[in-house]
Amino acid sequence: MKNLVCILFLLIAVNSNSQTIQLNYYPEYSGKVSLEAYNMAKTELKSIYGQLEKAEIKTFIYADYFNIGAAYMRMGQEKAIVLPFFLKVKALSPSFLCAMYSQVKDHNAFEDPKAEDPYKVYFGSDFDLLFGDCQTEIIKTENVPYWRTIKDQIDVQLYNETLIDELIALMEKDQFYRGVSFNHYMKNREKQTILDKEVRARLAEIFNDYGYPTAEMVSAEFKNIGCLLLEHSGDIESYNTYFGLVEEAYFKGEVDKHYFIMLIDRINFRKNGYQIFGTHRGIPFADEAIITKCKEKYNL
Repeated sequence: MKNLVCILFLLIAVNSNSQTIQLNYYPEYSGKVSLEAYNMAKTELKSIYGQLEKAEIKTFIYADYFNIGAAYMRMGQEKAIVLPFFLKVKALSPSFLCAMYSQVKDHNAFEDPKAEDPYKVYFGSDFDLLFGDCQTEIIKTENVPYWRTIKDQIDVQLYNETLIDELIALMEKDQFYRGVSFNHYMKNREKQTILDKEVRARLAEIFNDYGYPTAEMVSAEFKNIGCLLLEHSGDIESYNTYFGLVEEAYFKGEVDKHYFIMLIDRINFRKNGYQIFGTHRGIPFADEAIITKCKEKYNL
């Protein structure tokens, strides 16, 4: 269970039988995973529930069902509870389910080639039902169509549609190799780096022209993209230049906690070789004094 990769989009809490939405529902600790793993997943759910309560869109798609199911897995819940979520994803978008499975499998194989497939272990006899028809070659994820779907569900007349389209275009570049699978990204890292430089340059222009793209400008659904793009594409110079802008947006509620702490961890790793919140696997933590000071500063 500890080897499962956390892939976050939007999350919803859904009753596994009726699949009705239940925000702020947290499964009880089962003892089947470490308490640390359970609490980490619980913290992720809490953060996303906060986002959903403020979200304009109340219609949920395949990514939502995948993430709630994956969160339940990390919290050690029974297969009978988790399986309906993955079946829902398969019904809505089989290619997305296969792409997410490919990402998890590649990531774990890269870290430990001898490790068992966590999905095969967890789902057992139901594995083929979910993933048996997934192709072995790389399947491009639907991350970008996901964002276009989100755009189609909001009233763009209320926002800066040109800016929304710019952000989606940058996400296309951000996810071109990164969003296919971990293994594909590692094989094409140099090519992705070239795209990241292009994203970084255009993002700097957006920040300079508009400031941080807020919910008022691009809707609550797109307000975190500026932070995400800076995290992925940034270098030390851009972090130094624009982190203050994102930090100010965070304090004003324009950047959600999950995205912000991932940016903090990425910057600290690049600058100091450690992380604060544990959002990136395989990176050592800062000492307790540094962690405490950072958490107090941002009320985390």
